[in-house]
This record gives sequence, C-alpha cells and structure tokens, in this order.
Amino acid sequence: MDSSKLTAVIVAATVTLVLRPFAGPANAQKDFQEWLKKDKKAFEKYLEERDKEFSNFLKKEWQSLDLNRGVKRDVQPKPVKMPRAEAIPVKPLDRSAPLVKDIPLPEYRPRAVPQKKLDLQPDAPNADLLDIDYFGLALKVSVDPGFRQPFGDQADNNSISAYWTRMGGLKYKVLTAETEFLAQALDLNDWGFGLLLNRVASRLFPTSKNDRNLLLWFLLSKSGYDARVGYQDGQVFLLLPSMNVLYGTRYFVIQGTRYYLASFDNHPEAAKSLHTYDGRYPGATRVFSLAVKKLPNIPQRLTERPVVFRYPSEQHTVNLKFDRSIVAFFQHYPLTDLPVYFGAPVSAGAAKALLNDLKPLVVGKPETEGVNTLLRFVQTAFEYQTDQEQFGRERFLFAEETLSYPYSDCEDRSILFAYLVTNLLGLEVVGLDYPGHIATAVHFRSPVAGDFVMHKGKKYVICDPTYINAVFGMTMPAVKDATPKIMTLSPVVSVSDKM
Repeated sequence: MDSSKLTAVIVAATVTLVLRPFAGPANAQKDFQEWLKKDKKAFEKYLEERDKEFSNFLKKEWQSLDLNRGVKRDVQPKPVKMPRAEAIPVKPLDRSAPLVKDIPLPEYRPRAVPQKKLDLQPDAPNADLLDIDYFGLALKVSVDPGFRQPFGDQADNNSISAYWTRMGGLKYKVLTAETEFLAQALDLNDWGFGLLLNRVASRLFPTSKNDRNLLLWFLLSKSGYDARVGYQDGQVFLLLPSMNVLYGTRYFVIQGTRYYLASFDNHPEAAKSLHTYDGRYPGATRVFSLAVKKLPNIPQRLTERPVVFRYPSEQHTVNLKFDRSIVAFFQHYPLTDLPVYFGAPVSAGAAKALLNDLKPLVVGKPETEGVNTLLRFVQTAFEYQTDQEQFGRERFLFAEETLSYPYSDCEDRSILFAYLVTNLLGLEVVGLDYPGHIATAVHFRSPVAGDFVMHKGKKYVICDPTYINAVFGMTMPAVKDATPKIMTLSPVVSVSDKM
C-alpha cells in the first residue's frame, strides 16, 4: 500500500467530519481508530521494510552539486513613476454598443471555520498534544515525544540515514494522518500544507533550522511529496520540486527536474553548493503546485479602508475591505508565476464590498464605458510604488493584498483589474508581459478601435491599469514598440466561501 493510498484511506475515513463542520467527532474518531487497526501488522511490516531500504540507500555516497542562481523574473527595471495620458474629452455614450449586463453576484458568506479542536489520538496513548496557531486558528496535533530529540551537530549522509531510521521507529503515522486531515478540512493547497507542517516543526524546534528542515523532509515524504534534503558545512537544506517557477530561489537539476532550496519561513536559503542524493522515497512522487483554487479556511478578520477616484468627472468613494488572515497567509508565499496570482480568488468579505460598490457604476452602460470606469478606478484609487521601494525586493501581490497595501505597481494592478473585468463585465482578459511592465488586454463583444493583440484567433484590446488616465486601446509609450508575451488566464469568477 503506497503513501497515496494511505492518504486516500485517511481522507475517506474523515471526510464525514469535514463536511459536517466537526459534528459527531466521537464517531469519526471511532472510524479512524478502527481503520488504523485493520491489517495493521502487514502494513507496518511493509513500512518497516521500505524505510530500511531507503535508510540503507541514504548511506551511499551523495553527490556534490553546484546550485543555479535563482531565476530572475524580469531583468528590465520598472519605471519609478508612471506616465499620465492626456485627458480625453468625454463623448456621449453609445447605447447601440453592447451594454454591461447585471451579472448576479453570489451570496457571500464568511468561511465556516471549525469551532472544535481536532483531537484524534488513535494508537498513541503517550503522545504529546502540540498547540499550533495557523494564521489565527488554534489547532492541536498529536506528537510522539521522540520527535523532540534533536538531530545533533554532524550533518552528513550517515547521520541523515540514522535520522530517517530513528524517525521511522516513532508513531509518526498519527501526526501525518492528523496533518493531512487538517489540510483537507482547511482547504489547504500544497504550499498551505507545507506551512502547516512548518508550524509543527517550528513549535518543536524554534531555534534549529536543521531539525526543522529534516522533520519537514520526513513528514512531506511520508505524505507522498517528492521532498529531498542536502547538506553543506553542517547545515541541512530542504529541497522541493515545483510545478511553478520559484523566482529568486536557488535550485539544482536532477534528471530534468528543478529542486528548489525551499523555505516556509519567508527567508530564502543562500547555499551555493551542497551534497544530496539522486533518488526518492518509494511512493513520494507528488510535486508542489502553488495554484490557489480555494482560500484557506482560517478565521476571517476584515479591515475596511475607503479609496476615492474620479470618472469621468464625478467623484466616487469605494469602501474596500480585505481579510487580514488571508493577507498574512499570502505574505508567506514565494514569488512565482504570474498566472498563479491572476487565478487566485478574493475572500468573501473583500469581494462583497468591492463588487457591490463598483457594480452600480458599470451596469447598464456600454462595455467600453464599463472597462474605462474600472481602468480609472485601478489607475487612480491606489498609489503607485515599485516593489523595491515598498518591500525592498520583487514581490507580486494577490488581489486581496492590493486592497490592503498602501502601494501597488503594474502587475498588482493588472491582477486586480482582470478580476474586476471578469466578475463585473463578464469579459475575457489576457495578461501582457512586456520587458519591465505588465498590462492586460480585453476581448470586447463588438469591434472597438485602439491598440490590440491577437490571441487564439480573438482580438484583445490593450487596457493598461497603470497608465494613468489611459482608456482602452492605449499602450504605454515606453512599451509601444515592444511585443508582449501573452498570458492566457483562467477566469476567476467570484464564488461564495463555503458554509
């Protein structure tokens, strides 16, 4: 029975508890305990043999590899100040053009965060209950006391092999089952699951990075992820492959796969070379995806701030809301591919406030006027500042973050604009990747004039959310002669959070 089947059985045994907001935990715990007893001896023998083989494999000579420098997202620097387009005289509305329809917005409800602490302790009578804070949600997990034993000062293939053997003799299955269960209950993606395990490792070893990385390696491998470790000068590093590029993160390539020096502490690792092995734990084949299809099911903490913009001559106030819990979660995200940011949802509280305030300004008007209204909102309601000025490094913002931070730049505004056009106007959007600049283009339902790009047989008209006062069809002068890379975006249709 491989680790993916183990995970499937665990989820099957606990899904009832997930779907009924932790109602009837006694029955779920009973089912869980019965499952663990089933074929226990045969399964444990299989695990012991697999762990022994892997431990012996780790004793073999490891190879020394030089790491590649992290991929830089864009070598072209962004402009410090954005240009302004000359104001275009307001023309009478063309009512013969397609009008913006009143797209029904879903009934927004706050996330149904579990109110009862999960306490599954099958077959672990002597386990410690470890308190974990996961972005405002108090959790408890069962930890074999043996997990607290430190790794030691020597880092090499023999000591790491011995570590694996020792960990395999602990009651680790309880901890992996509980953390996988929590990941299911809290709608965590791969990175969110890694953050959860990192909270466990950090509680056990708050001052030892080696112990944290080794424990993460062990737990991720046991949960079916292709995790590896390397060592250099007494320091142990966690290595993970990813479906998405981790920009600015060092990596090496084994058999065509990039393995990044992963860090869930929001502090990039700085090794230039290390020793590692060419192989993986049997059944550990899962590769991290950074896609955010659902927001984590953590306590909602809404904050409100008003912004003002003027279009065409009337001043409008929009009362923005953002979820501080979600913003805190995204602060621990690595810099990755732009489509990940374009494809992420917005929290229910933020979406309700934002879309309901803007909806009356666009419904019933020509699509072109709706696009121009949203352009002017994103262009002028937010102050511009480059990532280097605001954060000291390159950092893309999810739409929820743009609503919360005092400043934003081109890709942040493009991500927010694409979300608004999709949800308020129902139009298709693509991303435009210029040297040193990100913009968008919109596919209108009727022909319109202006600069455009062709993509998959459709005409997309340039819409630049950073070129202040520019309307649809206007390209920023600095990139007028450049040919952008076109990013196909998954439509981010706003949906209600689960009850």
